[in-house]
Amino acid sequence: MDQHLKEALPDFENKASAFTVTDGASSTATITYDQAAAPGDSEQAHITATSLSGNRTSCSEIGRAIDLLNNTASAVAKIHHDARRKQPLTLQFAKQAIDELIQNFADDPNTLFWALTANHRMHHLNRRSVGCAVWALALGHHLEFNQAALHELMLGALLLDIGKINVPIVIQTKAGKLNKAEQNFVRRHVADGIRMLESAVELSAEAIEMVRAHHERIDGSGYPFGLKGEEISLYAQIAGIIDSFDALSLHRYYADGLSGDAALNMLREQRGKKFAANLVDHFINAIGELPTGTWVQLPDGSTGVVCAQNPTDPGEAQVALIANAEQQPILAIHWLSLHEHGKARVLPPTERPPHAAAMERSLQAAIYAQRPRKY
Repeated sequence: MDQHLKEALPDFENKASAFTVTDGASSTATITYDQAAAPGDSEQAHITATSLSGNRTSCSEIGRAIDLLNNTASAVAKIHHDARRKQPLTLQFAKQAIDELIQNFADDPNTLFWALTANHRMHHLNRRSVGCAVWALALGHHLEFNQAALHELMLGALLLDIGKINVPIVIQTKAGKLNKAEQNFVRRHVADGIRMLESAVELSAEAIEMVRAHHERIDGSGYPFGLKGEEISLYAQIAGIIDSFDALSLHRYYADGLSGDAALNMLREQRGKKFAANLVDHFINAIGELPTGTWVQLPDGSTGVVCAQNPTDPGEAQVALIANAEQQPILAIHWLSLHEHGKARVLPPTERPPHAAAMERSLQAAIYAQRPRKY
């Protein structure tokens, strides 16, 4: 494990506490937690490193990843703004954001994954676009797409649901099952999206096809055209997988969000049926069987968060402990490998502690030795 990955979490039962971060090496840091330092946000923590020694990489990785995701969301918001006003779509900012995401991913994919999965504050449609782009980046990189192909794959992923800006908010936020008329209205987002993209310059045929066919399925059960098998382009098949995974992972008005592990299991169930088996396998290998950001409960009752993947083994994840069996914060967090500690139970979002979001932001800050930010 990289030396800069610190092991610490503040005591959430106290208003303020100080503790020492250690990783079994020469690096140490004293971290101060002060919940009162964030008025108006009961979950916001304030953490500062007051001393640091030893070799480590830059402490700004998680902040940089968060900034890039927010910049990408802003680019998506600009596109949606233009589309609502029937103005020509400007993709320049989105393309710049994609270039920066690709570079960041090459430096450290785990940081980008964790910044995304811990994000609970971004506008839903923007978050869906950004999430699809990140998962497309992971799968395209795993498939060894060249830079140009990866860029187009991500741009198409950003635009998948642009047509949903025409779906009334009362339908998007409906808690119950949609009736037939409402379902048809939602399905119109594909045609609406294609029509909106007519004004976009320098948008590749592959990206447009992703928008057109991301709800198609290889068994012909998808929409709007009922395409089958190889009638669906590779880019569109990838879009279907990453869009489904991202949707399952997020809280919706009609269903709770699933853990990354549970969402992958849903894809496995449709492996070779609705989704190409080899692409599902590649996606799992790309993000790990327990994706970064997954919360797990160990056999002894303690809780941890998956913070890093083993690039040579998608089944082996590195976990940072966050609470003991009594769910009390651990002041000197230990890194462990799940292969060495038996079967872990994945905690769905509904079973996480009340202050899980604040705990996770603080763990990120401790690991990267910087103050948590609002997403």
